[in-house]
Amino acid sequence: MLHPGVLLHFQLNCSTYSSGQCHLQSSGKTDNGFLKRRYMGITMLTLTENVMRDLKSNIKMPNFPDIDGGVFVYKVIPGSPAYIGGILAGDIIVSIGDSPIKSAADVYDCVEKADHLQVTVIRGSKKEVITVNTQETI
Repeated sequence: MLHPGVLLHFQLNCSTYSSGQCHLQSSGKTDNGFLKRRYMGITMLTLTENVMRDLKSNIKMPNFPDIDGGVFVYKVIPGSPAYIGGILAGDIIVSIGDSPIKSAADVYDCVEKADHLQVTVIRGSKKEVITVNTQETI
């Protein structure tokens, strides 16, 4: 079971990043002045050493992979680019393209730079590469 402090830490991190959804600013604005933002559509948790230790000891996740970091996908927004691409809650993002992912900030950086992402996830005991086509939204 995760400790309450870990969940609180996750909630605070998510509020820093637009309610935890993978929304990113891009350079353009709409005709009415609203900022366009890239959108992937996940709620995520950076896998720190403490979080991984808690997840490994959690009875609900006895087969948590032996990894040294990444981002845990907590929720996928229905209809979002991540949902359409096939990312599932429980996936662990370990790289996007050639960029290793160690934190949620790494995911935001990658989404900001490309329309099409090759997202490498660990799902169960398998590694999979999933294509996600990000979208702009206001």
